[in-house]
Amino acid sequence: MDAGDQLLDEVVREWAASQRASVSALPGSAGGPPGIAVEPANPGSAPMRLWVADDGKHVALSIGGGSWWDRAAPSDKQSIVELLSAIATGGAKEEIRKIGGHIVGRRGRVQLPTGKVLQYGQLLGIPGLKWHQVAYEPY
Repeated sequence: MDAGDQLLDEVVREWAASQRASVSALPGSAGGPPGIAVEPANPGSAPMRLWVADDGKHVALSIGGGSWWDRAAPSDKQSIVELLSAIATGGAKEEIRKIGGHIVGRRGRVQLPTGKVLQYGQLLGIPGLKWHQVAYEPY
């Protein structure tokens, strides 16, 4: 585990100790980096996966069903805690589009306390489908 991974692990575990959430290490897979998972006690809240981004200077994030950001926050304690807290207080939202039970589009949004908004969008080109809100509750 390098210094960036160690910092992320320490910050997330320290933050989670004051929350209703459990933390587990995620081994790297298929050449990907190792990460850390945050599972809230409330099943209606957004689970998170975090890892050190490819540039080594930022934290990457995935929430809920798969919205993800490569450079969600700088790799410093304050920025990581702000990111975690924004999601834990209900600042994360996702919308999906489905065809016959299969997800064909996804939009994600995280409102950070600094005013910055992280947005994610993935859509297969199928016009006329409606977006369905996935509501996450606070931890």
